[in-house]
Amino acid sequence: MTPFPCPIIGKSQNTGGRGHAKRSEQIVRLRAASGTYIMVGVNIPLRTLTGNENDPLYRPDVGGLRPSGEIDVIEIPSPTDRKSELQTRGTTGLAGLQPPSHPGMVRVTPKCQRK
Repeated sequence: MTPFPCPIIGKSQNTGGRGHAKRSEQIVRLRAASGTYIMVGVNIPLRTLTGNENDPLYRPDVGGLRPSGEIDVIEIPSPTDRKSELQTRGTTGLAGLQPPSHPGMVRVTPKCQRK
């Protein structure tokens, strides 16, 4: 029996930021435990969440599929990332979703520190 009401797929990415992988894992577990999503993923393409091969290959740090078909994404900036660029990347990635999936929210967390 899984401790979460929905599956978690993928593996967190190690970047140049201290705590990036750990923060990804914490966020994905919180999302899975929330009961809001039917699937959550770490560093997986949107098309893996939706099951639609025509959806974008964009890989957010954390993604969640709601029962309504909405996709929410969270980006965790590494020290060299610009939050505005990650916001744009998330918005652009979600804009490429094919029906019945549709964009949800894009959230960018505070930056990780350098290692």
